[in-house]
Amino acid sequence: MSRKGRNTLFGALLVDADGNILMEQGNVEITEHRCTGHAEAGILFPIKLM
Repeated sequence: MSRKGRNTLFGALLVDADGNILMEQGNVEITEHRCTGHAEAGILFPIKLM
């Protein structure tokens, strides 16, 4: 996800107690021109992707 948008190669996952992926987010700081576009911030404060 991050690489497609030429962002840095970091991501975050939100999983439940059973290990099911509830949400995934890549970095978007470059494509969205926001210094707060880090993956973990996107999990905490969902952001619109492209």
